[in-house]
Amino acid sequence: RIMISNDGATISDEDAEKVFDRFYQTDKSRGGSGLGLAIAKALCKQNGWNIKCEKNKGKTVFTLIF
Repeated sequence: RIMISNDGATISDEDAEKVFDRFYQTDKSRGGSGLGLAIAKALCKQNGWNIKCEKNKGKTVFTLIF
């Protein structure tokens, strides 16, 4: 299990539900294609792993479970 959390602003409930969707961007002004987390999710599924996004104690936490 690998957990990655931020020290900045937390992700909104709406964004947390959509963050793994292809082309979804929480902030379009920052550039990017919105594919990074969609690719990560696809790789996890292909290998039988799991990835999730949660809010915990005021932080956004991504967990990768092998």
